[in-house]
Amino acid sequence: DIARRSWNTDGYPNATTLELHTMQFQSFWNSGWIYNVTTEDSRVGWVFPSSQRYSELYGMTMHNLKPATIMDDTLLSAQDFLDLQVLWYLYQFSPSYVQGQYNASHLDQGLIDLFMQNGQYSLTDLTYVLDAQEAHMSNILPMYSELAASGQVELTTTPYYHPIMPLLMMDGWTFEDGIRVNKDSWSDDVTNHLQTGMDLFEEELGFRPVGMWPSEQSVSPEMVQPVADVGIEWMVTDELNLEESTDLSGETIDISVASNLATPWMVDDVAVVFRDRVISDRIAFQYGSMTPEAAASDFLAYCDDIRQQLLDDGKDPSEHLLTVALDGEN
Repeated sequence: DIARRSWNTDGYPNATTLELHTMQFQSFWNSGWIYNVTTEDSRVGWVFPSSQRYSELYGMTMHNLKPATIMDDTLLSAQDFLDLQVLWYLYQFSPSYVQGQYNASHLDQGLIDLFMQNGQYSLTDLTYVLDAQEAHMSNILPMYSELAASGQVELTTTPYYHPIMPLLMMDGWTFEDGIRVNKDSWSDDVTNHLQTGMDLFEEELGFRPVGMWPSEQSVSPEMVQPVADVGIEWMVTDELNLEESTDLSGETIDISVASNLATPWMVDDVAVVFRDRVISDRIAFQYGSMTPEAAASDFLAYCDDIRQQLLDDGKDPSEHLLTVALDGEN
């Protein structure tokens, strides 16, 4: 990471001009609330000083740029640039987390002090934040292993380099505008991505998983066998793929029927669960603007409604699965 490099006497890290502009550009890829904390906020009002400073830096730079035009912005002064780097990495911590609200052992007074500081950070401050990040990240995989061993979670893998496996399996296709893509079916590539992903998972966590998140939840009948061949027993995809599928009798599947969407479907030797797009998208795009209490209440009400639909259809809710699946960055 460039922030870990030595910093020159001019006050900037040892990097090219393009790298510096890229750092500045990317250091504002944050949620909007971070720049708009008020002292009246009962949960995070205590971080107002650093939020105010972040907002000042935001106002000093351009934000409607594309990667190809980031050089159009003016590079911040050395102190402003350093403040920006500290804030960028600092706000990757949850304020509640560093206060020890989830576990007293997480309390970090050093990070708390930085949250309560309005700029004028030092290289020592930046090093403190980066060291804290590395310390916490080093605990993540061991924690995952422990949770999996205790049966509290099931961990899944994904193809190694995020391939769109249905496209790799196809021997060409024609776009809507008539342009033809000519290629062979690259099934060996699919197998390599799957195998490498499984191997890395086992190397880091000590066992091989049986569940998989296909890249972009993209699936096709042709990619099922390679998936099964590496030991995957189930995978997840979007409800629209179920809606566009047919059952063994050739009938289309009505996903408005709760029991259809809340049932794993077998495709050869692999079970496929289909995510409920409504509740998944509420988490991704709506709940962030709601209070935690309102969001949790809405989520539980939705689950209760699905449960009632199953009961009304004479189904046992305990034999059905409501799948919530979404990208973490949302």
